[in-house]
Amino acid sequence: MRLITERKDVQDRVIEYLQAIGWEYIPPANLQEKRGYDIKEPFIFEILERKLKELNPEIITDENVQDVIPSTLTGNQEFLEYLRGKKTVYVEKGRREGILN
Repeated sequence: MRLITERKDVQDRVIEYLQAIGWEYIPPANLQEKRGYDIKEPFIFEILERKLKELNPEIITDENVQDVIPSTLTGNQEFLEYLRGKKTVYVEKGRREGILN
């Protein structure tokens, strides 16, 4: 009988599935480098900024992307409100508020 392990039977399968639908796997060693070796940092800002602009091209621009990216724990809570649609981003081009996707 084969031994069931968390890594092989759960984590590896989730990683394989996410890669199959287009997610990029970042190995732990590379992840630490991308986070600036700050283990308390939940975001990889380079990827977060790129994805926010990619998913919200009519709302997020080079000019306002930093307005929604958190820099503190309070900022993380605020960012979650953006993602849940409780906060909006002002879009200068259309002179309107926009909800993040």
